[in-house]
Amino acid sequence: MIGRAALAGRRRTALAILALAAALVAAATLGPGLSSSWSLLRLDFLWERAGFQIAESPLHVEASDPVWRVLLAGLANTLVAALSAAALALPIGIVLALARSASVRPIAWPATVLVEAIRNTPVLLQLFLWYAIVTQTLPGPRQAIEILPGILVCNRGLFLPWPTAQGIEWPHLSGFNITGGLSLSPELTVLVGGLALFHGCYLAEIFRAGIRAVPLGQWNAARALSFGPWLTFRRIVLPQALGFATPSVAVQVLGLLKNTSLAVAIGFPDFVGTLATVVNRNGRALEGLLITAIVFLAVNVLLGLVVERIAPKAAGRLSVEPRIAAEPRRWTLVEVAIALLVAALLASWVWAALRWALVDAVWSGPPGACADAAGACWAVVAEKARLLLVGLYPAGETWRPALAALLVPAMLPVLWIGRGRPAIVFGGAAFGLLAPLWLLGGGLGLPVVRSDLWGGLSLTVFLSAVVAGTASAAALALAVARMSPSPGLAWPARIVIEVFRAVPLVTILLAADLLLPQLAPAAADVPKLFRAFVAVAILATVNLAEVLRGALRSVPEGQWAAARALGLSERAAFVSVILPQAIRIATPAAVNVYVAAIKDTSLVVIVGIFDLTGAAKAAVADPAWMRYATEVYLVLAATYFSLCFPIARFARRLERQADSASPSRKRSISASSL
Repeated sequence: MIGRAALAGRRRTALAILALAAALVAAATLGPGLSSSWSLLRLDFLWERAGFQIAESPLHVEASDPVWRVLLAGLANTLVAALSAAALALPIGIVLALARSASVRPIAWPATVLVEAIRNTPVLLQLFLWYAIVTQTLPGPRQAIEILPGILVCNRGLFLPWPTAQGIEWPHLSGFNITGGLSLSPELTVLVGGLALFHGCYLAEIFRAGIRAVPLGQWNAARALSFGPWLTFRRIVLPQALGFATPSVAVQVLGLLKNTSLAVAIGFPDFVGTLATVVNRNGRALEGLLITAIVFLAVNVLLGLVVERIAPKAAGRLSVEPRIAAEPRRWTLVEVAIALLVAALLASWVWAALRWALVDAVWSGPPGACADAAGACWAVVAEKARLLLVGLYPAGETWRPALAALLVPAMLPVLWIGRGRPAIVFGGAAFGLLAPLWLLGGGLGLPVVRSDLWGGLSLTVFLSAVVAGTASAAALALAVARMSPSPGLAWPARIVIEVFRAVPLVTILLAADLLLPQLAPAAADVPKLFRAFVAVAILATVNLAEVLRGALRSVPEGQWAAARALGLSERAAFVSVILPQAIRIATPAAVNVYVAAIKDTSLVVIVGIFDLTGAAKAAVADPAWMRYATEVYLVLAATYFSLCFPIARFARRLERQADSASPSRKRSISASSL
């Protein structure tokens, strides 16, 4: 579990960074009038005319309004989306946690499948999938679906009853559209629903771990008082489980807030997307990054204060007693009836899905062959297969990206087998990164291929490997710097970690895309792929640095004393004694960081990189195949799942092994649930 002390430490750091940022803002605002030396950092554009407006926002703005007011409207959109998604994610997480813990397997298995599928695919891809379903599959307003009394959904969005001065106004069909009540655009509907489901699945694992952390004696005491199962859960177990899980839930809420920045990919004007529009007009990328950091750090501080207020002092009450498997018992008639009903419903849904995906599907042919089909159109995948696999790579050289994509996973067993031998690890990692780079880029006997022609699955695999390798090397140096007793090393490291962990990856991508060419020499051409790599690698590095810092701090002080007693210098003790133990402790959580990095590579499509997600967007942009975007995104989801799920399972296996070897680790909620 992420404790209140850890959140308090992050809050103090964030407050210090906010103070520094405030000083920079004051200097940037007043500086241009005082000295020309402040020309690098200027915020006077905030009072200029925006030149564009936001159509959907609680705060009405016009194109003639200043930039700061338009940004405020975008921030209002972000907060509305985040609060709405969080309000939905919490009950989704609780329901899924209960379903996964259910003794009725027809209930537990579907919940497990849903949680694993959502957790192991990129959230951006899920938003693309839901957006395609809403805009292409749902009927128009005249055939709107009434999911609950007064709540309508169609390809124009979601329509809800809404209180007014005259009473509750209900949505209704008027002409060719739905009027009355509260209307949410398809973009906002997809953003709120997609984020709620994604983070609800993560919250389900947190709540499930919190429920398991409640001591068994609490259950037994409730039974002794003749409490029924529901009353026991509602009055005894759930309050304690929520107390244990509150800090981790707060981290998920912060993640949800940052993920609202993905609205820029589906056309919803949130704060980050609005700021990106402003920055694209005036080129002030550094100021945009500073403003975003201030806003999200401020939210971080506020949420930390809330957690400190409402979270009970549960850290010391976490159960460390082993979980004893319940004795086998007979199912009651109610449980049998529920199991049969759920099994029947699942069977009907599975059969309908199989008919759509397999029986009635079209596997090959032109777009016209899919026009009258009742099932899926997999012909679009066959038609766009080369684009999805290798992007725009030259036709005669496609064997090179294919071989490069195979070399990366082929080196993983070598790295694992030689994990105790640095020469094998470093040599294998170097070969696993340099050989694919040579194959993709060319030279030394191979024709040179520009990086803007790389793409598809091969680029996603290569970019994930390079990010993981770079982050592993840089994170160790950053973690050691943050732990340094010297403030000159510790505080810059803390600022870098906290700022980049608070800022959404979309902002880092956009800032890197604009800033790196300005920082490079005038004659240098910074490839767009390199800019995207730097952004993703920065986020992976700061996350991995925190994992390594926690592992280094968990090594007992006695290990240092024993190393000194053997005559080892401080450097030799760290390299030979402390670091190997820290790496072993950090491995499960580090693997989860690598899985997150694989999913984060999908965001490079926002800055125009032709990775697997970008290739899919290009494939469905073809007017002839545009109707079949759902099938393309489902194939992409299966591809990402096949990449992430085995690695995530491996991380959980390592974590279970570490837990069995060190019982004290059981005092914390699993890092894989964060």
